[in-house]
Amino acid sequence: MVENKTHMLLPSPQIAIALLLISIGIVVTFDIKIDLFKSKE
Repeated sequence: MVENKTHMLLPSPQIAIALLLISIGIVVTFDIKIDLFKSKE
């Protein structure tokens, strides 16, 4: 039971890396949109 609880609390490395890449992609895309919007003004 202890091992199952630890496994539930800590996501697998693949999931952690995937979430990290997704969050970075969203931030980068958001920054690019802001830069394009500023350059248009």
